[in-house]
Amino acid sequence: MMSRCVIDEAIEGSNEAGTVSLEGTRYGKLNQDWCGYGVLGDPDDPLATRVTTVCDGHGVLGERAAEISGLHIMEAIRDPANEFGKVRSINESKVAERLTNIYHGAHDSVMRQIYDDPPLELKFPPSGPGATKHRLKVMNGTQVYLPVRYGEPKILEMGTTATTTLISGDVLIVANVGDSGAVLGFKSRNSYEGQWVTTRHWVMDESERKRVVDRWGKETTIGEDGYLGIKRGPWAGFELAVSRSLGHKLMSNYGVVPTPTVRKMSLRSSDTVLIVASDGVWDVMDPTEAVRHVMANLDAGMTATQAADELVRDSISLALDLDGDADNTTAAVILLNIKDGKKESS
Repeated sequence: MMSRCVIDEAIEGSNEAGTVSLEGTRYGKLNQDWCGYGVLGDPDDPLATRVTTVCDGHGVLGERAAEISGLHIMEAIRDPANEFGKVRSINESKVAERLTNIYHGAHDSVMRQIYDDPPLELKFPPSGPGATKHRLKVMNGTQVYLPVRYGEPKILEMGTTATTTLISGDVLIVANVGDSGAVLGFKSRNSYEGQWVTTRHWVMDESERKRVVDRWGKETTIGEDGYLGIKRGPWAGFELAVSRSLGHKLMSNYGVVPTPTVRKMSLRSSDTVLIVASDGVWDVMDPTEAVRHVMANLDAGMTATQAADELVRDSISLALDLDGDADNTTAAVILLNIKDGKKESS
């Protein structure tokens, strides 16, 4: 299995965080997830800003959308002009404005790098005995890959969820679009609990449903499973599981936007771990289950990377038991050791 995680060389091998991404079984050897972890400034500085991004691509070339978006987000956060190295002193509205601009920039990068210059031929799936060649055509104003001999046509429509977290001492900032998400784990009496710190963007959420229906209700459908679909026209029936995402072209005409939800919050001395993961984890575990899984392994002496690996592999196993197949699955485990407003050195 191939990893899709990028970690700063300066902190590679440290035990403050661990990232793992595996392809599961649903798409053969194709992994459309991507993750990155890095530090702004001196890694030994307990107040240095630690940045994590997890992206979960979907659709044709979704793996490219995830990689392009993830790299753009991480590189833009490193830009000194955005001042994320001083994130503790930036107010929440300014943080939200800057991260929103960065997410919109990632969306625009996908538009330029994929839709404006797509490959003329692709195989679906990319490898394996069922791989079939498709060629790019334009149908009803939309780019479509048509099979050369047999197979289903594939519309060139892709996107990616994204979840970004920044930690500086006892300050946590989160931004996300879609259904990848972040969970904060904390000690509660003699056990561990978990709580969401991100928002799931889909039309089963009341505010998201209202946003979509108020403007695009006549052109869209909302399925009982929470999928947002196109009601009429040549692409009627095309649907998506999320209402916010980076990289969508067609679905941007039906309410799918790249604008993230952003939060700035204070960490507590009882907070122990932050888990940032794709829905391969969250489809089979709730926040407290994931936190207890990770903390049990950390308390048993595992490193953050080993704990992330166990979480990903066990999520895949659970999905196989429940559904018979498993999605791409990615997790980043970030250790917290907060005391007197600072992150103590490990």
